[in-house]
Amino acid sequence: MYIYLITFILSCLSLFVFEKIDGRIKYIFLGIGVFIPALLAGCRADTIGTDVRNYVEPIQIYASGMRSFTEYINGNIVLLSGDSFSRIEKGYSAFVFFISKINKSLFFNLFTTQFLIIGLMVVGLVKIRKYINISLPFSMFLYYMLFFNISLNLVRQSIAMSILFFAFPFLLENKWIYFLISIFIATLFHKTAIIGLIIFLLYVILIKKFQVPQFKYGMKTIHIEGKPLISGAVIAIVILILMNPSSSILNSILNILNLSSFGSLYSKGFGIFSFNQVIIRVPFLLLLIFSWEKMKNNDLKYFYLVLTVIDILFAQMSGGSSIILRISYYLSIFYIYAVPNEIAVYSNKSRILLQVAFLIGFISYWYYMFVVNNYNQTVPFVFNSTLF
Repeated sequence: MYIYLITFILSCLSLFVFEKIDGRIKYIFLGIGVFIPALLAGCRADTIGTDVRNYVEPIQIYASGMRSFTEYINGNIVLLSGDSFSRIEKGYSAFVFFISKINKSLFFNLFTTQFLIIGLMVVGLVKIRKYINISLPFSMFLYYMLFFNISLNLVRQSIAMSILFFAFPFLLENKWIYFLISIFIATLFHKTAIIGLIIFLLYVILIKKFQVPQFKYGMKTIHIEGKPLISGAVIAIVILILMNPSSSILNSILNILNLSSFGSLYSKGFGIFSFNQVIIRVPFLLLLIFSWEKMKNNDLKYFYLVLTVIDILFAQMSGGSSIILRISYYLSIFYIYAVPNEIAVYSNKSRILLQVAFLIGFISYWYYMFVVNNYNQTVPFVFNSTLF
């Protein structure tokens, strides 16, 4: 357990130094901040994260023995999980093939994968600091508490999530085509990344400034703001759709997103209320509510609100289905942007108190989920014995 916390602290300290100094030397500390957790991930045994033995290691061994990329990518071996290799997304398969040509070891595979994931997260945070006020080390510590251990298991999806996270600043720069290209690239690692289209549509709808016509009621002129109206309408539509799992609307949306299998699981009764998942997300919503007036000039606050509410709706239906919870991760990862941004609006004393409170809360969450419950089977950490 302690090896994780030490790694997280060392990484965040390096990122803290990166924030505080100028000149090219600061990028050395940025690289160290990414290298440290990637090294830990690379050194793990194949028992850390169930998907390592299920498909990561078998594909690595298969790729290491192949010379022809065409023959490799069209292969049809059966993985330990029972799935056919042909069902693995081609982007991930190609990624493993090419890194296996550099080094055939499992260590290099795991290290390179985690370096990619953490690197994309950090670069995304560095890029977005041009537009919103956040603390890089604080943001990454939240990521480590929420998603690092998950990334040791859900490898393909974690790469896809980090790609979408990295690409989000493109939307703030009005480079929409780049974000759409990023969604396509992410789906090459995990098909669920098509959820990025929903994130794109929500952003476009909620960030655009528009006026709702005024109208008179008796002697009074009533003004209706556009964003609250649209936000409420979006949330209401999502509630109506999710309350009726057999809805043709839900099935049509899932078919368009090529996620029809998830709809069938949900409609068979997997949407069971999950108190734990809801209670974990309530602090995010409360923070946003109490910060609302202070964020009057923040164009992202309605985007944060709708994502948070939809995430809570998805999470509360995840009690009987890890698949639904995995879908919600694409929304949850935006807390890494939102929480530090919301805390930043407070004065120094209040900001420090909120940061400490959230750090204590997230450490408690991490301990409960990954140590006590051994979620994703990553604790205790075991080193790869072949490295020593």
